[in-house]
Amino acid sequence: MKKISHLLSLLFTLSTTLIFAQNVKDNKIKKGNFEFSISFNRIPINQKASNIDFNYRDGSFLSTIPIDTIKANYIIDNHYSNNAIDIGVSYFVNNNFNIGLNIRPQINSFLSNQSKNGKVYGFQFGLNVNYEKNIINKLSFVGGVGLSYIIGGYGITSGGASQKEYLIVNGNELHDQDIGFHIIDNTWAATPEVGLRYEMLKRVSLFTKFGYQFTFNRTSRMNFAGELKDGTVKWNSKSYDDTDLSLNVNGQRITNNSIEKLPFNFSGLTFQFGISMTLNKQ
Repeated sequence: MKKISHLLSLLFTLSTTLIFAQNVKDNKIKKGNFEFSISFNRIPINQKASNIDFNYRDGSFLSTIPIDTIKANYIIDNHYSNNAIDIGVSYFVNNNFNIGLNIRPQINSFLSNQSKNGKVYGFQFGLNVNYEKNIINKLSFVGGVGLSYIIGGYGITSGGASQKEYLIVNGNELHDQDIGFHIIDNTWAATPEVGLRYEMLKRVSLFTKFGYQFTFNRTSRMNFAGELKDGTVKWNSKSYDDTDLSLNVNGQRITNNSIEKLPFNFSGLTFQFGISMTLNKQ
């Protein structure tokens, strides 16, 4: 009985030593490693049910050139989040901390102008700092915070001239029947996140994270993009206060000083599920 007890004690000591040695080895390997990841995301857009009324006139009533008018009036529903893909790369500065860069396009950003009408879309470019701590076996806790710049958009309508061959925007002649009349909405965001990471295979892990995205320093303008006569695409930035256009949300005109009344913003809960691959420096 004593021999069995001594044997079990020896095996326990040996296994503990091996596990500890392996953990030390793994931790040493992490420092200086690069990690690539791709993930599915749900990101906040907080689109509120609203009545949208838009009008653009491309000339003066005193002008001899025929005037074209672009109009849109419709109702949008509540819609709280969009699907996005996140592609990232990070670097382990020590055994537990890594710093990463990522790009996160919303999937509907790749739709046509017409398909974006009444929809929020956009890209996010981020810098994040993450902490990892092993919990048990191949399961680890992950937590961190990210700082990102959001280039958001909202499709109001699309169309072109009907009274002449082109629509005039900022003095440019747009020979296009699919001119995109969009809002460009830029903001900074900070996102604390927590989650879990599971090492599925050697150097390959599954991970999931939950977080909350706080936005700040928001700016917004309108953009009318269409083709010039030579086929090149021309972006035309417009102020909400320009006299040749009006954008009303629930009967209230949006101005440069009232962009908070736009029917969407990018604050709210985030969810991420993906796969990562580690490249050892050795």
